[in-house]
Amino acid sequence: MSFSFPGFARCTALVIGLASPFSLHADDDGRSILVTGEGEAAAAPDQVEFIVGIDVTDAKVEVTKSKSDEAMRRILAITKEFKIDPKDVQSDYLRVQPIQEAPFHPDGKPTRPVTTYNARRDVRILLRDIKKYEGLMTAMFNSGANNLHSLQFKSSAQTRLENEARNAALKDAKAKAESMAQQMGLKLGRPRNIAEGIHGPGPGPIMGKTMMMEGFARAASSEPTLAPGEVRVKQQVTVLFDAE
Repeated sequence: MSFSFPGFARCTALVIGLASPFSLHADDDGRSILVTGEGEAAAAPDQVEFIVGIDVTDAKVEVTKSKSDEAMRRILAITKEFKIDPKDVQSDYLRVQPIQEAPFHPDGKPTRPVTTYNARRDVRILLRDIKKYEGLMTAMFNSGANNLHSLQFKSSAQTRLENEARNAALKDAKAKAESMAQQMGLKLGRPRNIAEGIHGPGPGPIMGKTMMMEGFARAASSEPTLAPGEVRVKQQVTVLFDAE
């Protein structure tokens, strides 16, 4: 037994055509030029996001937890002193675990394992005023924090940078299409399809750091110790132009 579906082939072609905005159909007798444009915008960051943490070890689990809790309470209190919005402060990691180690014996004799307890707590903070960074870090490490990582610079003008990069990408696409049309003896027509995409690292900061802070409890220096660089946003567009 066989079945016939007269409209099946036409429906399939329609679906395939809809799947991509740049599909060129066999019945399309017009000429076209397909190009990709890239654009970039940059600005000095005015925000910084980071994770600050506490790492505590003691022979007693209750003492370990107590020290960790107290240090975190001091850190959270400091965020209030610096007027950081509670929505920009979020617990990121919490771990308490036993650690067994056998002490070294000078005579090489086996020793009885000693159990200690380690607690690690991290909190993620978005500081919307980067000028407060130096004072905030000094206060936190004076209060018991002992590690810092995932430092990421940001800009409050992210949307504006994305728009500027996108506009630059569109201009780049048009310039490429005009050059190609001229070289091929064609006249560039109107854009038929435009699609946006992220290119390269995409929107976001180009700089990131991982640091283990030691001796940060010293008094703050008069000289800045942060090199924020700049935030760069890259955008990509693909445009299909008619050509005559």
